[in-house]
Amino acid sequence: MQKTILDEQEKHKQLLQSMNTRPFWHYCEVCGKKEYITAEEAFNDGWDYPPSRSEWS
Repeated sequence: MQKTILDEQEKHKQLLQSMNTRPFWHYCEVCGKKEYITAEEAFNDGWDYPPSRSEWS
């Protein structure tokens, strides 16, 4: 059982890391804009989208 949980955690970690180089659709819930870009590109362009979100102060 423990090995399965660790395997799933590792798969999740790899998925999040791949999002920086693998494009996917980003949708703005406010204006309806959508772009097919990587998470890194989205963050650099100002999208507040998982896995990287801005910090509110």
